[in-house]
Amino acid sequence: MNEVFGFFISAFVIIFFARPVAVFFKIPTLVVYILGGILTGPSGLNIIRDIASLRYFYELGIILLMFSAGLELKLGTSGNSKIPLKILYLFNMILPGICGFFYGLFAGKYFNIPASIFIAFYMITLFSSPAVEVTAHLFREFMKKMDYTKRIFSRQLIFSSVLADVTSLFIFTGITAFYVLKNPFDFMKFIVFAFVFFFIVLKGLPFIQEKVLSRIKGMNTSEDETTTLIMLVIIVVGIGAFLNIPPIACAFFAGISLANININRRVKNNIDFLTVNIFIPIVFIIVGAKVNLGIFGVAENFLLSVVTIIVFSLSRILSIYAVTRMYAFTPKESLGFGLSALPQLTGTIAIAIVSHDIGILPDVLFNSVIILSIITTILGPFFARLFLFPGIKGQEFEFFVEDFTHFDIKPFNLLTPICDIARKLRDTELSVYPVVDSNGIYKGVIHLDDVRDTMFNEEISCLVISADVIDNNYPSLERHATMQDAISFFTRRGIHAIPIVETVDGYPFYTGMLLLQDILPEMENIRK
Repeated sequence: MNEVFGFFISAFVIIFFARPVAVFFKIPTLVVYILGGILTGPSGLNIIRDIASLRYFYELGIILLMFSAGLELKLGTSGNSKIPLKILYLFNMILPGICGFFYGLFAGKYFNIPASIFIAFYMITLFSSPAVEVTAHLFREFMKKMDYTKRIFSRQLIFSSVLADVTSLFIFTGITAFYVLKNPFDFMKFIVFAFVFFFIVLKGLPFIQEKVLSRIKGMNTSEDETTTLIMLVIIVVGIGAFLNIPPIACAFFAGISLANININRRVKNNIDFLTVNIFIPIVFIIVGAKVNLGIFGVAENFLLSVVTIIVFSLSRILSIYAVTRMYAFTPKESLGFGLSALPQLTGTIAIAIVSHDIGILPDVLFNSVIILSIITTILGPFFARLFLFPGIKGQEFEFFVEDFTHFDIKPFNLLTPICDIARKLRDTELSVYPVVDSNGIYKGVIHLDDVRDTMFNEEISCLVISADVIDNNYPSLERHATMQDAISFFTRRGIHAIPIVETVDGYPFYTGMLLLQDILPEMENIRK
């Protein structure tokens, strides 16, 4: 009991000072939690000793961590970059993954690590998936000061990194299943069940949330909805555990499935409070406390750690450097983008924890991965800023329009008949709807009040098209605009939704809609 009390006192102190320290040194708060855990754990002051009693709290924290990570992946279009997404995916995920596989075979053989083939497959997941949350934060800091080419490429890089994360979790799921099952026939059955399960999760959860739970009587508060979402995640994880699917993969895909549907902003704030302010700090402090720096006192272990960090860093930096040089970025810019794709954090640590717990990852590699995550997350963004944005001061934290944008609201074409619009908009709560031409270029909006009478006259409604009733003067906002810009529009009378566009070669391409109802809960924070 005294051990648990001592842990929570130490954790409270670390959490209290973590954010000021992170802001001062310009490093992620999660890294400060890990460093705090190392400092107070057996490798430091030895205040935190026995964490076995916190096991269930810790495991629930990892599940909520991955759910929260998936929930943040609210994606729209990846942008019209001169580098095709499949090419960037090749250099951002596949080539580093291949390097990781062969390095894993080498390390397993040279350093006499048991089950080297599993180490090789684990290294694919390590080498191929950068920390999206760190990379995205870096580019957000300079969003308004980047030229168009850099801004679009940075978005494309983040988009390919998300795909890399998803791929890595699929690979990790397969690794753990084969390690546990061992029988090839059972493994093949598992693959079939896993794909069906993930498909049901990705398609079924949004349906349950939007079509079923949102219509249950009595579920009127954000607290009710928050509880229901968390229970859905726990159910998904429970079913996944029955199928031998890792909980972190289940939680992550549950988060992705719900990322692009209309979830009340207060619900997301409640989930953030639980994860960001309670469970995630505890998880990362425990991870830090589990680090055993003494293991590097053995020369062979120290050498393995150093070689792993060097090979990993070179493979990631050079892969992105090569693809950006192919498409005419300067050597300095290419090196900066390579360094921006270096950090490893949430996904890497979660996979390392599970791999270590089930026996795939030995102690020396587990500790090496945690150290690698700390080093790359600190140094990667630091040097990326120097090469990509020399002499430019990053802006303070701001809310951006794309953080609140509904990318799932699809526009109508200029030639769409009003009768077709009526069938699609029977249950809509929007007062305006965006209209684009055949190329996706934004043209204006339709006011439902203007077409309401026409909708109920079938003969006339099929003769009138969107172009006949379009409002060309309705305001729109750029995707990279700040929420302060949006507020100035919402203060106008009668505006409750704004189309979001992205200008490419002088043409405004529609990307989504910003709704007043989503920003009202955050209004005070946005105005600060």
